[in-house]
Amino acid sequence: MEIAIPINALMNLGLTGLEAEIYINLLRNHPSTGYAVAKDLGKPTANVYKALDTLAQKGAVEIEEGKKRLVRPIPYQELLQNLKRSFNKQCSVAADSLAALPAPEQDHRIYHLRTLDQVLGKCKTLMAGARVVVVADVFPETAEILRPEFEKLVERGIDLVIRTYGPFELPGADINPSTEGKTIQSRWPAQWMNLVVDGEYSLISVLQSGTEKVIQSFWTSSSSLAYVHHSGLVSEIGFSVLRADVLEKKSLEEMEKSIQRINSFSGPSVPGHGGLLTNLGLDSQIKAKEIPHE
Repeated sequence: MEIAIPINALMNLGLTGLEAEIYINLLRNHPSTGYAVAKDLGKPTANVYKALDTLAQKGAVEIEEGKKRLVRPIPYQELLQNLKRSFNKQCSVAADSLAALPAPEQDHRIYHLRTLDQVLGKCKTLMAGARVVVVADVFPETAEILRPEFEKLVERGIDLVIRTYGPFELPGADINPSTEGKTIQSRWPAQWMNLVVDGEYSLISVLQSGTEKVIQSFWTSSSSLAYVHHSGLVSEIGFSVLRADVLEKKSLEEMEKSIQRINSFSGPSVPGHGGLLTNLGLDSQIKAKEIPHE
């Protein structure tokens, strides 16, 4: 029972159950022979010898080419590095092959995400493809989870607008703290993570605080939904900003600047705006109005 966890961990990294058992046995008893390992594990000798040859090919063990053919495992740190390099190489080859396939047509469906890894993976993918603006509505815990991706957006010069409900700082991002952040958090026993990329992709997630449990999460590439979500978040942020301006008794001129700043994140400059018009079949009509008539 005590070795069940490392065996499962090695199997998740690509080793078979027998290969994992042999490797762990060798970590405890090395150097050894294939016969001795087979006897320790109660496995057929032929199967163990075959698995040892495979482990040698994977760079997990070293076999002395002598009379006894003594076998020793490489340190687990070295093994993990070898497996990582092999995995990265295979990913690179797969990426090149997949890139040659035709791009899929736009999908307007809504898809559910079940695990935190799926949620974070989708967030990373969507933000990596951002061209103009990303709007995020996040609680403190989820804001910190997404910080590395937020920082990459800022480095790329993408407009990043964040509505937060607790302390969060990120130079280069447009941070808009809610004036009722503590009250909202006290009434909401979870962490939410709302994200819209270019008004084209929308992701909404509710996560259980302090855990990796996903209560509910879904995303869509429908501009008809994503741009509406984008507009709603920007409008809500704008209301929150103006509310803060009023509470701070700012001048009318300062309030107008706040409105102009928030308005700069909406409208035709956002890719999803054009996508929405196209989906509704209104793009040709808009273009016709823009063409001057003689």
